[in-house]
Amino acid sequence: AHLLGNDGLIGELKKRLAERMLETEMDVHLDDPEQQAAGNHRNGRSSKTVTMDDDRVVLDIPRDRHGQFDPTLIPKYARRFPGFDEKIIALYARGMSTRDIQGHIE
Repeated sequence: AHLLGNDGLIGELKKRLAERMLETEMDVHLDDPEQQAAGNHRNGRSSKTVTMDDDRVVLDIPRDRHGQFDPTLIPKYARRFPGFDEKIIALYARGMSTRDIQGHIE
């Protein structure tokens, strides 16, 4: 149970995948010409506790200087992220390696 629990290997994998996806969203946000013209850039991270199916995961959400970043993966003020496990398992079941999944997410 420890391996599959929130504080085990699976929990850490879910946390890292979600954070990687959020970082990629931030990259896309800051690459927008409008954001570049305004001089917007990264401004650290803030912690957010999110419920993923039955587990609670603390994620580090990237922030931008102007406070305009609103992630689509887990929108501002949202605390629930249902279906994340199923989406990752479905990609794996289709024959994608963990490296392929990470590349797909990026």
